Amino acid sequence: MNPLWVQTVLAVFGGIGGIGGIVSFAKVGSEARKINADATKAGADAANVLSAAAVTLLKPAQDEVARLTAKVTALENRIDALTSRLRQANEQLTKAGIPPLDL
Repeated sequence: MNPLWVQTVLAVFGGIGGIGGIVSFAKVGSEARKINADATKAGADAANVLSAAAVTLLKPAQDEVARLTAKVTALENRIDALTSRLRQANEQLTKAGIPPLDL
């Protein structure tokens, strides 16, 4: 065997392998960037889904709070009216000599 010939073959195979290695490194870098971009997009999509779900769930809760607030206001007004009527009844009982009811 000719040492020059062996060196040439090894140089050619080394060059091919070296180029392949460089291409592989470049491809790995681009794949990593693509994976990061996809992950960022998936995170943004998930945030949009959660935001939409929160808005969807928030409206019925707001409606229920408004309904219950109106009901509490109506009940407070009813309590005030009944308390006033009870005071008037107690005044009449006191004038009649009957002990008044506890408020």
